[in-house]
Amino acid sequence: MASNFRAQYNKDYNVFLKKSFAANKSTLTGKSTSSQRTESEDGPPPPSRRRLLGLAFENAVAQLYRIRLAEAEARLERASAREAEMNRLIKEMRRFVSVMEILDAYLTRCLVELQQELDLLK
Repeated sequence: MASNFRAQYNKDYNVFLKKSFAANKSTLTGKSTSSQRTESEDGPPPPSRRRLLGLAFENAVAQLYRIRLAEAEARLERASAREAEMNRLIKEMRRFVSVMEILDAYLTRCLVELQQELDLLK
């Protein structure tokens, strides 16, 4: 599809160059025909059907890329939210582990003290 577009573009450009050259040549020689059409008189020539199709294709491709970009941004946002949630959970688990280590140290110290008291009672 892109090669067809490029070929049509080149063809249209060559036609434009030929018309421009013919208009410049007639201006230089002083000859002018009523069938010749210049941009200054009638405005730019209307785009060809192929050119319109090429523009429609380009617009469709651009829209597709916009949609894909929006989807990628949405996925990135969801991944960032998951990452934030995971970081929160990790922080909470680390706090829990710290509390458990403190409790373990306290209970171990209490056990050692009770065993020492028992040894004294024997």
